[in-house]
Amino acid sequence: MIRLPATSLAVAKWAPIAAVMLALSCTSAQQVSQLFYPEPQWTTPLPPGVSSNPQEFRNSVASMKLRPSDSVHVRARAGTCLFCVVHVRIQAIGETWRIKYDSAPSIGVPVALIRNLDSVHTEARYGFRPDTGAVYYFWIDRRPGSTAARLTVLQVPEHGGSVAAGHQTNLRRCHLRRPGVPVTSDADFLEYKSPCDPSLAEGPARAGGPPISKASLFPGAPLVAIASRFAANIGRGMGVSQGGWIDCNSGCCR
Repeated sequence: MIRLPATSLAVAKWAPIAAVMLALSCTSAQQVSQLFYPEPQWTTPLPPGVSSNPQEFRNSVASMKLRPSDSVHVRARAGTCLFCVVHVRIQAIGETWRIKYDSAPSIGVPVALIRNLDSVHTEARYGFRPDTGAVYYFWIDRRPGSTAARLTVLQVPEHGGSVAAGHQTNLRRCHLRRPGVPVTSDADFLEYKSPCDPSLAEGPARAGGPPISKASLFPGAPLVAIASRFAANIGRGMGVSQGGWIDCNSGCCR
């Protein structure tokens, strides 16, 4: 059996990473960001009952008289700038624990208010712009033809413009609520919570129709997988951002 020298093994091990570094150095920050986080699109149809007029939308939310939760988080999220982090403030609205992943409210409700606190850079995963330009909501309503819950990200401009809908996905059950654990209202991002139980994350939440399809961020190409690990090690900004999470009746995420 022929054994390669230690030096050759080291070169073989680090050559792909070096190639990724070289590729990144020859690529613009925006192109690198889009490799990990595709450009967010704000072309999703607005959920039923959501006005495209920002002031009408704000009035509608105020009329629901949903109390903001005491639970407020300021979280580091990936920015569209290369290897940078933006800080996002997320606060739950109303009693999120009443939300059921398989039986959503008949009338849509906001469950979280999100503000990008960075004065310049946009958050990469969902496309949150600085809050001087827009604020964002996680909105829960029923998937058409089903009672199952779906989550839609709404963008509400602060000055003119129209309310827009972006990322939309089915709400998934993450955990069973343990007996005796008090109910709480909370909204956050999944990377800051304990991992979902895979046996609960799929299955029941899919009932009532096919899931909303989403393109994989990492299609499986070895180079992209290496780039992903490399970026996560170098800068938290490229590896940290997962989907939204609310403390529903059994812990819900997407």
